[in-house]
Amino acid sequence: MANEPAEPQIHANSLIKLFAVVAFLLPLLLSAQDQLTTGSKKAAAAYHKAEKAYALEDFDESKQLLHQAVSIDEKFIEAYLLLGEISAHTKKYQSAVNYYNTAIQIDSNFFKPVYNLLGESYYLVGDYQKAAQCFRTTSRLFPPANAANKLAQRWLRKSELADSLVKQPVARQLKSGLDAFNTAGDEYINGIKFDNKTYLLTHKDRNKATSEGMMKEEFYIVGIEGEVYTKQDQFNYLESYGNYGAAAMTADGSKLYFAACGWSEGNGSCDICLVWRENDTVWSQPRLLPGKVNTSYWESQAALSADEKEMYFASNRPGGYGGSDIYKSVKLGDGSWSAGINLGPEINSQGDEMSPFIHADGKSLYFSSNGQAFSMGGRDIYFSRADETGRWTSPVNVGYPVNTFANEMNIVISADARMVFLTSDRGGDSTGFDILAFEPLKQEVFPQSVHYMQVVVLDKASSQRITAAFMLYESDTETTIQHGETDFNGTFFIALKPSVEYKLQLEKPGYLLYSEQLSIGEDVSNENSVHMATLEPLVLNKQVVLNNVLFETGKSTLRLSSFTELSNLAVFLTQNQQYRIEISGHTDAVGTDKDNLVLSEQRARAVMLFLQEKGVAAGRITTKGYGATKAVAGNETEEGRKLNRRTEIKIIDK
Repeated sequence: MANEPAEPQIHANSLIKLFAVVAFLLPLLLSAQDQLTTGSKKAAAAYHKAEKAYALEDFDESKQLLHQAVSIDEKFIEAYLLLGEISAHTKKYQSAVNYYNTAIQIDSNFFKPVYNLLGESYYLVGDYQKAAQCFRTTSRLFPPANAANKLAQRWLRKSELADSLVKQPVARQLKSGLDAFNTAGDEYINGIKFDNKTYLLTHKDRNKATSEGMMKEEFYIVGIEGEVYTKQDQFNYLESYGNYGAAAMTADGSKLYFAACGWSEGNGSCDICLVWRENDTVWSQPRLLPGKVNTSYWESQAALSADEKEMYFASNRPGGYGGSDIYKSVKLGDGSWSAGINLGPEINSQGDEMSPFIHADGKSLYFSSNGQAFSMGGRDIYFSRADETGRWTSPVNVGYPVNTFANEMNIVISADARMVFLTSDRGGDSTGFDILAFEPLKQEVFPQSVHYMQVVVLDKASSQRITAAFMLYESDTETTIQHGETDFNGTFFIALKPSVEYKLQLEKPGYLLYSEQLSIGEDVSNENSVHMATLEPLVLNKQVVLNNVLFETGKSTLRLSSFTELSNLAVFLTQNQQYRIEISGHTDAVGTDKDNLVLSEQRARAVMLFLQEKGVAAGRITTKGYGATKAVAGNETEEGRKLNRRTEIKIIDK
């Protein structure tokens, strides 16, 4: 369905391919012995029939015949070896271990390549120490130049690495309220709201199928009230549109991106679609994402950046590096999405990369893969970080217990990086894919904490919520972090990193400019994070503090970090030609009254000159320096002095 490309994906295993030559030749190699190890004609006849069934890939028939053979002669080595191969081929690795070991117990020298096959099976059940022992045995039995020895050496290193990862866990598994939603079907974690109290899950019921014969997928939201986890919403209305899956939720919980497969308005395969909250209880009708992101091929598993300006997704379109690759699309100025950009061989392999997740820090990318250089068994979760130039580093296996011998399908990490949720089938066929929770222990494989802040915009005169445009800048670099508009309820969400200074600006026609500085400390918590921002209606003689206009200490030289806010002020004045303004400068009480008066006037004039350079007519601006005469706080503390050092504007007439 939407979680998988056309080729089988979830259980694909690159390890098997490395042993494929030996496995394929196994019946021929066994038959090439001078004679079979059984003296029973009936057992031999059953074995030869089993070989023919094996060649036809009728594995059930072959196994039945082999069981007949070993029931006649329990010392029939070839039969146990072929049973081991069939078990490995059908991914019954523990059975393969048992059969191979039985053959070795009968005669350890009969078929020496069996130690590599046994080592592989041990690896795929997560017993890395015994796997390493098997590969060491192969190294002793074959000369260094032998292919079996070389293969064993490579996998010995991987077995030792996997064993070392088990001994150095990167996270601790936790009990979670989401455990109650795991069933015998498949459950996936798709998203966490910024407050860590709302989760998006997908359920695949093995007993329900779509008209195409695929397992039916259902989205639902789980909310926490105290200690109780309950389903809050479902999206059953999407069923009328057809097959869907692979969802992702934005941090504010207002939008749901998902894959729609075979829809009449789509491009032919699976396409990425969007629904959004129209109000507190109603979701919109689905909409195919505008732009060039969707093609006639499989596009699915979208992951959104914190500012919703970038989207990472999986696709099996031509021109990639494997079966499915990770791509990125950017949101354009008109709201459409760009054509997908392949993340390149740094991220994508000859296998299948799927289920991307981009953390709120904007630089930690996680994905599931069966094609990277090192795997602990099945699909593993890998991560890459964007460097200072924006390039992605080589993927790193996240490690144990996030990864195991099983298949880890996708990962979601809370904004504060304190909770990790994972989808894995490590419970076996009886439980399918389930959602597991972890607490990170090693920071090097997990992202930086990010704090989501909900901003509520109010009209100062009425205290009613209003809509507005917002812009968030990083103070030191003047880099735009986020920009957009509030939702219908006058709110928006911003992602803040610890100990970083930000500037927030709000704009709305008919209101004065709003600006302030924001920062959070190192102790990040996303609970109860609501910030009220009040806009003043645009009327005469209202004072507005330009909180993001700063000067060099003791000088009238504008800091570079002031330019963005002043440029926006110039735009505001250009759009409101009917108004004149007064720019007033204010200082703290440090220094003489005369010096402070002069400095405040010079700073006001510096702002005026900047605005004039941006095209604002000189006749529309007057300046006034007040020194320390209009203090708004005490000068006894640095915090008070900081509040007194300010630049204000006032609409003085039309």
